[in-house]
Amino acid sequence: MLERTREPTRERQARIARNEAAFRQTNEEIEALNSSGARAARFPIVCECGSENCAEVIMVAAAEYDTVRGDPHRFLIKPGHEFPDVEDVVDRRADFVVVEKKPGLPQQLAEESDPRSGEDAVSPAVARRIAENESRFRDANERIEEAVLEHEITAFTMPFVCECGREECLKTLRLTLAEYELARQDPRLFLCIPGHEVVGAGIGRLVRESSKFVIVEKIGVAGDVAEARDPRPADREEALGAG
Repeated sequence: MLERTREPTRERQARIARNEAAFRQTNEEIEALNSSGARAARFPIVCECGSENCAEVIMVAAAEYDTVRGDPHRFLIKPGHEFPDVEDVVDRRADFVVVEKKPGLPQQLAEESDPRSGEDAVSPAVARRIAENESRFRDANERIEEAVLEHEITAFTMPFVCECGREECLKTLRLTLAEYELARQDPRLFLCIPGHEVVGAGIGRLVRESSKFVIVEKIGVAGDVAEARDPRPADREEALGAG
């Protein structure tokens, strides 16, 4: 375990938060470089613990990193680097743990230093790339549903591909047609495996959650791309005309 000092609580929490924010910002720059080229399945980040003398490196999958960055209260750290008085462990892996800041001052400080807060936290180019990937998966799911309806397949659930937008994701969801249609009511909605949602940072927000799937609404530039790539524009125009 790292050495714990006995500074006054507020000062100590602020110091830890400053250190964590610096490490988290560095990791955002590393992730941006990784995303700008052929995105590696796993890449190195620095431990985001609050210790000034920590220089540990963690290997994480792109999907794991994005999931943690979707919540401003969460950080990726090496096992044993936890500060139990200001954070709780919410996920433990062999190479790293995910911690969540406790309510109150710890969460407030984490939110204030969130590198993905605000509409401009992610560049329009990155938001566009994510939305275009998601739209391709959505198009594939539309073809799956068309085949089901055309051939009058009577199975209770059907396989649909996760629409999370990550190029490396090949996961599928088994859904009823009614569940699938929940996400086709609006061109900005996408279906994902729980945990695969890309939210925050002016890209999207979670609008429905269940044990089987989540539905994410794209916002900002990502929402504009999603709407432009709507696979059902004629259907929506007809519905508006009928109203």
